[in-house]
Amino acid sequence: MKSIAFMNEKGGVGKTTSAASLIVALRNRGYKVTGLDIDPQGGLSVLAKDTYAGRARDLGRMLARYSGDDFCIIDTPPSMSTGDIAIVVALSNGIVIPVLPEMLSLRGLANLLAAQIDRRKIIGLLVVGYRKLTLHHRDIVNKLRELPYPILAVVPHSITVPDSWALAQGPYSYSPAIRMGIPYAYDTLTERILLWLSKR
Repeated sequence: MKSIAFMNEKGGVGKTTSAASLIVALRNRGYKVTGLDIDPQGGLSVLAKDTYAGRARDLGRMLARYSGDDFCIIDTPPSMSTGDIAIVVALSNGIVIPVLPEMLSLRGLANLLAAQIDRRKIIGLLVVGYRKLTLHHRDIVNKLRELPYPILAVVPHSITVPDSWALAQGPYSYSPAIRMGIPYAYDTLTERILLWLSKR
């Protein structure tokens, strides 16, 4: 089993919706996938089927329970303790860092990268809520490109993403989200994660 964690020290950057979308994308490809929700808000447990809640210190036991699955996708809370970050990084095969194209999100990214983590496990960055006509967003993405981590995908800004989950459809089944290209972005993310894992 391969475990992928979505991490950023800032909340509201799209960790939960991105984790749920990756679960759907992997299942669409025929993989057996379980979600583990260690965020006390429990959002992933609401959005995705076969998702189980717990805490970072329970992660090893939870991963062992679902070791027969192909993938385990882990949703993490913002502002984790150093110990919890260490647990998640140690027990994950790879880490995806969702970021909004704004300065506060970059601060959360900087805080995570300042932690003593194995940076070889960072698969890359996922830009969420991007508006291509907004100069500030373009500037932030250009700054992100200077980092030693690839941008795996860019998810366009769209109210259709929360709407799709509120209607229990997700972006793969909700036609306004499909028209906005949301599934394409998450399919790109999925393929790049699979490629990264194939080289490990």
